[in-house]
Amino acid sequence: MGFSKSSLMAVLTASLVMLFGSACAQSPAKQPTPAELYGQATELAAEGRQREAVAALRKAVDAGFNGLGQLYNDKALDPLRDDPQFKSMVMQVRKRVFPCETDPRHRQFDFWAGNWDVFMANGNKAGENRIEIVEKGCVLEELWTGSAGGTGRSLNYYDPAKDRWVQQWVSSGGLIINIEGGLDDDGSMAMTGTSYYTTTGKQNAFRGLWTLLEDGRVRQFFEESYDGGETWSPWFEGFYVPRPSP
Repeated sequence: MGFSKSSLMAVLTASLVMLFGSACAQSPAKQPTPAELYGQATELAAEGRQREAVAALRKAVDAGFNGLGQLYNDKALDPLRDDPQFKSMVMQVRKRVFPCETDPRHRQFDFWAGNWDVFMANGNKAGENRIEIVEKGCVLEELWTGSAGGTGRSLNYYDPAKDRWVQQWVSSGGLIINIEGGLDDDGSMAMTGTSYYTTTGKQNAFRGLWTLLEDGRVRQFFEESYDGGETWSPWFEGFYVPRPSP
């Protein structure tokens, strides 16, 4: 018994309807984006539905919402600002946006931060140094002014890819220092690398040690090697004393 062309088309159409209908029924509903969840939270807050607004905002943050500026400045969220859950979510987002601020590894060298008078072991003043925490805790920036008039600066940062601290120094006299390292067993910051003298083209092995002393001073001790690290000679020793507040 044969089927007419119209009958075959009807069977095929019915099969397709069943197939695609089943697929559509099984496809998951589209999930709202973090921005959409945030929008829901602001609407609920504006309506005075604070508990629901906090719950919606929690979903937005957990979904990856990182609009820290919006959390700080959006007037629609003012009714939520005293809520402990809201404050917790703001801190959660801030940690994601500015991870260096609270990561303990990035805070290991904070003992060097400050405004300092720097003295040599004989008591003579070597210069002044300002070490500032910048870039939301990701960098220690050094600005040095020597008593003899020379200047220099360095960037110091923890490199998570290397799991090491890095210092990159350049002075007005063309001295370039690149050293890396980390905290030693005594809690001192120890770095090794090279020094390069632009005036002569010479490069030497170089290492530095920063130690927080019990009286609040910081001892900085640099050494240089002229034989590839076989022997070391003192290069600079300075004691950092906090500068009086103006």
